[in-house]
Amino acid sequence: MLRDWPGAKIEYIMGWRSGSISRFALPFLAVFCVACGDAHPGQRAYAQTTGPLSDPAIPSKDSQPAAHLHGAVHASDAAKSFNSGHVFDLAGRSFNPLGNAGDKAVVLIFVCTDCPVANRYAPDLERLYEAYRAKRVAFYLVYADPREGPKKIRQHLQDYGYKIAALRDPQHQLVQLCKATKTPEAVLFLPDRTQVYRGRIDDRFTDYGKARSAPSREDLREAIDCVLQGRPVPARTTEVVGCLIPEIRK
Repeated sequence: MLRDWPGAKIEYIMGWRSGSISRFALPFLAVFCVACGDAHPGQRAYAQTTGPLSDPAIPSKDSQPAAHLHGAVHASDAAKSFNSGHVFDLAGRSFNPLGNAGDKAVVLIFVCTDCPVANRYAPDLERLYEAYRAKRVAFYLVYADPREGPKKIRQHLQDYGYKIAALRDPQHQLVQLCKATKTPEAVLFLPDRTQVYRGRIDDRFTDYGKARSAPSREDLREAIDCVLQGRPVPARTTEVVGCLIPEIRK
């Protein structure tokens, strides 16, 4: 399966658009996946970003250092007043992932069932979850595609061996709060709902269909360690290579 896909390469032939690839631009997109012949049935084997990365090991141009975790960076009014009325667990109950005062940090990972880049990270995310859950760092997979229901998500969790709790965000409440645009995009919060990191999990994927055999930077892990050690997070945002989060159909 794609989670067992080290160093796999995706080659793209793009149509009229350049710089970004829409999930729904299938008439203009042909994808050829090398070394992924056992991809899960029904997956769309393509990846995209909103633009090429000049140097994927360097934070994006809008990154800025956090001078102090509890000083220069503050929880936004939206985060403080966040109401999770349209965020649900798989039993259909409203759930607020930022509502547990006992967490030392909260990690939201935006995913969807058919993004091959996000699926490639399943074992990495599970390792992070296992490494930090005893340190009271909460992890949640946020399924942001409103078309994906609990049954499909449960099957996805089973297929990829996920033990991380899953949430549905069909109205994009968390998407809008975090300003997430792609999967897999990681967002890290402090207990006071200050967002201190948003971006890639690591720098394994460098551009369309280009991946290192192993990452040279583990951005999410580094950000979590900074929070737990009371140090500033060096880069608050990094570029993400992945699949665009679909818009809500009106």
